[in-house]
Amino acid sequence: MRRLLAVPLTIALLVGVATPVYADAESNASDVIVRLTNNIREGEGKSELAVKSGLTGVADRWSEKQLVRVVAAWEKYLAGGTLSVPLEHNPNYSSQIPSGWTSAGENVGWACGYSSAKEAAKAIERAWKNSPAHLENILGGYTHIGVGFAFDTETGCAFSTQNFGKYAKSSAVLAASTSRFSDVTKKTAGYSAIMWLADEGLVSGYKDGTFRPGTKVTRRQLAGIMYKLAGSPSVSLPSKSPFSDLKKSDPAYRAIVWLESTDLVSGYKDGTFRPGSKVTRRQLAGILYKFAGSPSVSLPSKSPYSDLKKSDPGYRAIVWLESTDLVSGYKDGTYRAGLKVTRRQLAGVLYRYAG
Repeated sequence: MRRLLAVPLTIALLVGVATPVYADAESNASDVIVRLTNNIREGEGKSELAVKSGLTGVADRWSEKQLVRVVAAWEKYLAGGTLSVPLEHNPNYSSQIPSGWTSAGENVGWACGYSSAKEAAKAIERAWKNSPAHLENILGGYTHIGVGFAFDTETGCAFSTQNFGKYAKSSAVLAASTSRFSDVTKKTAGYSAIMWLADEGLVSGYKDGTFRPGTKVTRRQLAGIMYKLAGSPSVSLPSKSPFSDLKKSDPAYRAIVWLESTDLVSGYKDGTFRPGSKVTRRQLAGILYKFAGSPSVSLPSKSPYSDLKKSDPGYRAIVWLESTDLVSGYKDGTYRAGLKVTRRQLAGVLYRYAG
């Protein structure tokens, strides 16, 4: 069943320097739509749709093709013309998706004037949810989904396609989890926080498709995450690196310079930053405390943890972190300030911090 949609233009066009669009940004946006779609189904007591690459491929190709037309129409509109965006379904989708289906459907939609692929994806999904006809497809008796998403950074325009299919359980196409990571399932501790972190574009997995929840977080990685959490603000890059062990070609150079310029972190006495060093619970507490604006905190007369002295340099930040329920100590009454933070733990703290 085909459904057409044009997203209402409720967000003003953001004008600025155009940045390249990367495939992973579009992939992240597609993942967001898949998760939001399954959230809607879960709320209505419907079974989760599994992602099928054959459906995704067809949806991707159609979205890329239609985005060209959307961008052209939007640019004409910005130049003073009438807004007339062509919106078409793929007339051959049912024959292009993997065979074996007993029912199939398609939703298409566009949005323009958004500052990121993720925000455009959320807007399109919201509009689908609020449209009875599109919602009918989302809540349909399908088993699989494929989402195509194309985004143009210069205009903030996006086009997305949802292909749905119902396949027998014995079908060879029945596969795939909606989790973005091969080592993360719904039974994984911290699942919701990890998926939120990924959906927000704050972190990505490894090239082998894993997230590695138990891996320790490096200072480089944390810098990148905090920079994105702050909205990737503009930063004046110095002609010379502020740290002797940080090259300007480092992938996190901008984030680390920003982190240092805002006094969220500082380097070591020897002039190094040590981007590969692992982040401790004490360091994370200090960074989050400063990131929150160094709020006032009532310091107890006795330390809340048996291994945390009131003279500890991170005492105020750790007490604040504990008072806001962002972290808790261990069952034995310790905090273990020097313990290294894992990717799972960081996901949980930031998920709670974001509310």
